Amino acid sequence: MQTETRTTLTEKQSETTLRIGIIVESLFTDKHVYEFAEWANKQNQVCVSHVIVNQSFNAETKGTRLSTKLFRTIFKNGIYDIASDVFFNILQHLEKYLLKTKSRYKNQYNKFNLISVVENQETIRSTTLNNNYITIEDAEIKRIKELNLDIIINYCDQMFSGDFINSARLGIISIQYADDCVSRGHLPGFWEVYSQQDTTEFTIMHLTDTEGGSEALIRGKLRTEIFFLLNQAALYEKANHTLRLLITKIASEGKLPAYLPSVPCSNPFYCIPNLHNIIYYLSNLCYRLSVKSLYRLIGYRQYFNVAFVRSNWRYAKLNQGVSLKNPPNHFLADPFVINRFGKDYCFVEDLDISTKRGCIVVYELNEKSSKRIGIAIEEPFHMSFPYLFEFQGSLYMCPETSENKEIRVYKCLDFPCQWELESVVMKDVSAVDSMLFEKNGKWWMLTNIDHNNTGDYGQTLSIFYANSPLSQDWKAHPKNPIYINSTIVRNAGLLKDGKRIFRVSQAYGFDIYGKKTSIFEIDEIDEFNYTETPLVEITPSFKKGIIGTHHFHSNGQITVFDYFNYR
Repeated sequence: MQTETRTTLTEKQSETTLRIGIIVESLFTDKHVYEFAEWANKQNQVCVSHVIVNQSFNAETKGTRLSTKLFRTIFKNGIYDIASDVFFNILQHLEKYLLKTKSRYKNQYNKFNLISVVENQETIRSTTLNNNYITIEDAEIKRIKELNLDIIINYCDQMFSGDFINSARLGIISIQYADDCVSRGHLPGFWEVYSQQDTTEFTIMHLTDTEGGSEALIRGKLRTEIFFLLNQAALYEKANHTLRLLITKIASEGKLPAYLPSVPCSNPFYCIPNLHNIIYYLSNLCYRLSVKSLYRLIGYRQYFNVAFVRSNWRYAKLNQGVSLKNPPNHFLADPFVINRFGKDYCFVEDLDISTKRGCIVVYELNEKSSKRIGIAIEEPFHMSFPYLFEFQGSLYMCPETSENKEIRVYKCLDFPCQWELESVVMKDVSAVDSMLFEKNGKWWMLTNIDHNNTGDYGQTLSIFYANSPLSQDWKAHPKNPIYINSTIVRNAGLLKDGKRIFRVSQAYGFDIYGKKTSIFEIDEIDEFNYTETPLVEITPSFKKGIIGTHHFHSNGQITVFDYFNYR
């Protein structure tokens, strides 16, 4: 069985267009490294042909006896720092048990043998310098160059320098599990949870001989999870999914993408937390988990409301909003407003809290009140985000139907409550909050896709285009994903002002969904480019007691939005 696998891999390597080597510190490696190699060897244009094991030693401690090293550690760090290390290791063991309750990550810290998915192995000896960079001797560099690799991916903690960065045709790519202007030491994902930051960053870099030692190819911002090892596991998974997208693009185009602009770095170096940091972190974590458990016990949950203001969105005073009354054990969200036959109607998601399933309902908006008309669309799966648009004189809706793994378009037969399915424009896709509009003779779709099937739709913004909104042949934009940033990617409405188009986005906060909304003007959109300019942020400060807002829409005369608190 093993021989068959190796033969298949060898045949595939002769056909592939991109030969990859991965550098690791051991053949028994982490889950995300193994899964990348396994994925690559299932692709047509990509293959991990070699695993390169880096045997590194520290130039400062080379030849030093173990007893001397231990004495130096105690003398240099002191008892307090050693105690901090011990308690931090205890913290990690406790969190590993907590992480195993998450089925997706229960095997996160198992070790996987790369020999089962990569046929060829090489070993290099390197020296780690005091600046955490690795140097390789010329003879070792020559041997790696003779492998004729197209690209090398570095999975070691350290960065390589010198001529070794030119060992492959396209050089070496490395993932830093932080913003490239922030060093987190060897604890990806910890300090973001510690500081309760909204986002946890990663950077995919190309190693260079420039002043900074590398240039950024991709920067990503992901929402920060509630505890350290969960945040780290999600970071590894999503960053490495982005790496797969990058490798696929490089294989298709035969070259690296353009570097992102470099920016000054003013951030401190984050090292191993001390005992005070650990106590502070643990107390906050215990408090958050206790509060969550108590909320579940007493049924205290996020509760959305929809409101409207009779005003153009530019002049809307949200504190004067008139709220729609939520039905018992239901809440309303994701409002879209439209004027028909001289009256204003608001289509919203109506979520049944007991079943956690929504349908699309419609309300008539009066001067200072609203009246429920009825159900517009109800399916045997969850629906929300009733995005409305017109095409060839008819009214259409593209609601969120991710539970059914489709993007659907419904046509209005008899306004406002009679609709029928007109087209399934995408199948086998987990996407939410899709918005379709026409510009420059083409139809564009802005959507949020969960590529990892984690239930996280706030990771990327993607664009597709077609000649008709009913088309079932949408082409992906070459710059997809347009953004990897949980503070701006998830769609929350579309505004029009003459020929000008504005995208509304919602932001994830730390342990909060729907922290605020932002409005961006779309400056350019075509088959090659997409640019937008931020206009304003809408924070939940317009009404006392509310915690967040995650949707905003207007038809020019009336503006609708939602907000939430806990009940």
